[in-house]
Amino acid sequence: METVDVLSGLLTQKPGRDPEPGQIKCYLVEKRTSANGTDWLKVKNSTPDKGGSNYRIVAVQPTDFTDAHGNISFSIQLEPAQTVAPMTPQSMPMLAAASQTPAPDSTETCKQHLERAGQAMVMVMKEAIKVATEWEAIAKSPLPPEHLQALCASLFINLDRSGMIDQLPLQKPF
Repeated sequence: METVDVLSGLLTQKPGRDPEPGQIKCYLVEKRTSANGTDWLKVKNSTPDKGGSNYRIVAVQPTDFTDAHGNISFSIQLEPAQTVAPMTPQSMPMLAAASQTPAPDSTETCKQHLERAGQAMVMVMKEAIKVATEWEAIAKSPLPPEHLQALCASLFINLDRSGMIDQLPLQKPF
């Protein structure tokens, strides 16, 4: 069975960024010597490109020390973490290609959708007028304007929910 060395050191953090056991963080661990000659480990937040390594926090205990900048000191125990390297565009060719592909012009996409929605509304209004004409022939009375409006809204909503609006060919509605 493999044993893992647990490192004990001191970490200083801004308030609200307290380390928690189980977290995996990138730290730079430096050996220091105190004024009385005792060795200790200074733990600093870092990144791999600045010499940091991933560590799993085993235990953490706040000390009673707060520096002049308001940073809080913690006594921390760490073990080297066997983690997968983070995904970056450089480490994944597919991700790199995707990050270099420009996003589609959202303004043009919106304009096309609005043109299709306008075209759909004209179609819906024509169909609603046909239904209203049929209704008037059956009921022998005109369809009230608010009912015609509700009919148009219902038909448009039905068309939109079915996904048919975005399938319409692009044409100017008028």
